[in-house]
Amino acid sequence: MSILLATEELSVQYQDTASAAVRHIGLSIPEGEIVVIVGESGSGKTTLLKTMAGLLEPSEGRVLFDGRPLPPPSRRLVPGHPDIRMVFQDFGLSPNMNVHDNIDHVLRRYEPAYRTERVQELISRCRLGGLEDHLPKTLSGGEKQRLALARALAEEPRLLLMDEPFGQVDTSLKQQLRVELADFLEESDSTVVMVTHDPKDALSLADTIVVIKDGKIIQIGTPEVIYDQPTSAYVAQLFGSINILPVDFWQKHFIPELNRTSDYWGIRAESVKIILKWSEDEDQLGMLITKITQVVYQGFYQEVYVEVEGQTITAFHQGESIVKDQTVGLIIDPEKLVPILP
Repeated sequence: MSILLATEELSVQYQDTASAAVRHIGLSIPEGEIVVIVGESGSGKTTLLKTMAGLLEPSEGRVLFDGRPLPPPSRRLVPGHPDIRMVFQDFGLSPNMNVHDNIDHVLRRYEPAYRTERVQELISRCRLGGLEDHLPKTLSGGEKQRLALARALAEEPRLLLMDEPFGQVDTSLKQQLRVELADFLEESDSTVVMVTHDPKDALSLADTIVVIKDGKIIQIGTPEVIYDQPTSAYVAQLFGSINILPVDFWQKHFIPELNRTSDYWGIRAESVKIILKWSEDEDQLGMLITKITQVVYQGFYQEVYVEVEGQTITAFHQGESIVKDQTVGLIIDPEKLVPILP
């Protein structure tokens, strides 16, 4: 698979800050993939995306597009690249143009017959039928997102960059829009790089996830690798509830033969099984008997907390309800226990 975009030792520093927003990043984006960059606010992910688009000047290093250096803003009259399009958090719609004209305006340099055909195709693909005469201010968050995508894809860019595509959308609509966007991107031939602070966006859409912290890449992998095999506490906690405890604790209570290749090991809350009933003579090897210290109702499951020797363990439980102070057994899946760096 060919590499469409790559960064080499890329650093970006703003004039009014002491430290770089992006530091020595080397990243390769294969053609045809959906790559999602994840990080907390201020991690540098949007700065990285804008630099990939040719909209920000690198302090060091360079960006390569299709094997050639991407000209920085200082070397172009109009920053950017004709084969790269970016969808911003505010969608970048023309407020005084209706849905049809917002798309048509992007294609103004093309022949009228092609413009008409392409606009109708995008309206259909983006599920904007019946809204052609509507102004952006009358559209819902999801409709604005689809219109922004239609504009960005109008000229069939090879690379589509998306900055927090669900940032302006209500939580109740996010899941539906994730599904719609996944279907839409599957039909598109564009390579996609998206940034988000929401791990659910990454897990549901990405072929590859890039985790960034303080301007540096922390881990790269498939959604399955990032979730099941996080290499650091930062990555592990970013993607959900996880129990990170000293190796001595795991050896004493669950796995005596656990090796000491790492000082800390972690396991996701859903991989901690709660046992409500067992016989007195049942083999309890590997099961920890303890009391529930807190229960949080989460709809179809309960978030359960126990405390053992000053250490808190979290488990997700479905089925028969559990109450505080109830005695239960805990069993972990040893295959789901992974070494974690601090």
